[in-house]
Amino acid sequence: MIGVGAAIAIALVWCGLVLAAVVVCAAIERRSRLAGPIARGAWSPPRSKWGPDPRYPPAASLLLRSLAEMARQVRSRTVVPDQSAMLRSVGRCIAWLALASALSLVPFAGPWEGGAIPIPLVVVDLPSGLLALVFLVLLMGLAQVAIGLADRSLWSRLGSVRMASRNLGTLALLILVLAPLSIESQSLRIHDVVSAQQTTFAPFSWLPFAPGSAFEVLRSWRWPAWNCFMQPVSALLFLPVLAGLSHRPLAWDPEAGSLRPSGFGLDGDPVGLAWGLLEARLARVLAAALFVALFLGSGALPFVSGFEIVDRLEPFIGRTLPALIVAGLETTVFFGKWILLLVLGAAIRRATARMREDRWTRIVVTRLLPIAWANVLLVSAIRLLDGALPGGA
Repeated sequence: MIGVGAAIAIALVWCGLVLAAVVVCAAIERRSRLAGPIARGAWSPPRSKWGPDPRYPPAASLLLRSLAEMARQVRSRTVVPDQSAMLRSVGRCIAWLALASALSLVPFAGPWEGGAIPIPLVVVDLPSGLLALVFLVLLMGLAQVAIGLADRSLWSRLGSVRMASRNLGTLALLILVLAPLSIESQSLRIHDVVSAQQTTFAPFSWLPFAPGSAFEVLRSWRWPAWNCFMQPVSALLFLPVLAGLSHRPLAWDPEAGSLRPSGFGLDGDPVGLAWGLLEARLARVLAAALFVALFLGSGALPFVSGFEIVDRLEPFIGRTLPALIVAGLETTVFFGKWILLLVLGAAIRRATARMREDRWTRIVVTRLLPIAWANVLLVSAIRLLDGALPGGA
């Protein structure tokens, strides 16, 4: 058990990271929206960001757009009899609560080595964190469906059905992707999955031993034991899960700057749109944080062990200051990986077309789920054979 002060400090650091990531996500969205198309950049040059430009209308100014957005927020809102504002508000609150709870389960650095017992740097450390994550993803999906059902129109109900099928496909794929990670780490605790990636491995150790040849160099080549290298199939299958987690059915696309059909009622309402955009950004932050923690070793640096740094500096300056330096370094590395994934995700969304709900669900059910099942069976068989061999673990 950790003290109340340490728990509060970890929670404050994590809240600061989440808020900074949301701001970075909003900045990336704005930069992607202001940039011209990739294929025809000359037809749509970048607009002015801060002030009016003689070549472009004043609507391109960031200051004027912010003032106009504030004016839309404070004006009287339109009341529609066929729409349940209470159900939409409850759905939003449940979605935010589930997103915040899922973010609190993600470790952002290795264990704190300043005391006698290592302390995981995570807000909520549950023995069955992977199961809790699956439950929270299911809760997010139910909240999205509730938001769609708040509008009593036929198109909104059809959109809710499509959204429910997409959420179920994402949930099933998430379970099958997390299963190999749990089997490899032999635990349902997220911190154990992250700790298992702090070592190195030799990917070409199976090559025949031949002194003085290139095989000897390849056999001694060490890689970080990140799950993106240890389980590349699981990492590739997790990418559609990220797309499913970060997908939010908003009528206004903040990156493309245009409208798209959604059938979810008054998504153009200024207040509702602002809360919806906040939820979408939190979902993208959660998706990027999960990929960094589960497949990129969280805040670990390749070939650098925080335990060794603390042990070597302890005779000179004690144990607390080196542990604080290592924790700050790993937190910075985690945030850097986080931002890199957000930038890559924004670039991919801008360069690719948006897939229809029914087509995405069909691909997940008919193509990706069988591959995920085969991956689970393969990892289980390898683990069983490794334990059955004389030199196995």
